[in-house]
Amino acid sequence: MPSGRLAAVSALILALGCAACDSSGGAADGGWTPLEAPTGLQPGASIAADAPDRVEKSLLTTLPGLDRVAIDPEYADDVASPVCGNKQGPQAYSSESGMRREWRGPQVKVHQFAGAFGAVTAEQAIDQVAGKLACGSYPAQDRDGGEYTGVHKVTVPSTRLAFCETSPGKNAFCTGLLARDDILVRIQVAAVDEAAATKLLGDVTGQSSEVLRKAW
Repeated sequence: MPSGRLAAVSALILALGCAACDSSGGAADGGWTPLEAPTGLQPGASIAADAPDRVEKSLLTTLPGLDRVAIDPEYADDVASPVCGNKQGPQAYSSESGMRREWRGPQVKVHQFAGAFGAVTAEQAIDQVAGKLACGSYPAQDRDGGEYTGVHKVTVPSTRLAFCETSPGKNAFCTGLLARDDILVRIQVAAVDEAAATKLLGDVTGQSSEVLRKAW
């Protein structure tokens, strides 16, 4: 092929390849690729090699007055929060190297999740959840059915975002989301009323924030 025509073809290929590389998150700026965007999967190359180690170090080991219970599977990835029916898909990215733990006590339950993010940062994953909270209510996704109602933001120190809702069982269910660099931590508390749930959430997220800080 003549050199002039070859150059023209090469230029066309480059132009087509960069058509999706816009400033909102294309491959040119280290974001997702067009193939990965609809799936909600993190580009593997964007996850730090030491992320699994820091995820585990970000988890609490004990909670005073509560008993840790076995959870299966312990290793599981997730979006920042399933509130308002939020699930993996376009703009709602799932973690990598996710881990879960759970504690229970009289009339309370605490669930912790930690996972790594990359091209979509942990803070961006939390901010995506914040945009969902206007739903007010949504159907439960488990086999027992029912509906979560009264979704609203609350102020909890140490969190980037916190909110409460009423579970199908009529218990208060409050969530706190924390982030440091590429690691996201989610704390969920179920209690008999919102006052008890937010108090315990504040205590646990305070401890979790300190553990997260020391994970590096």
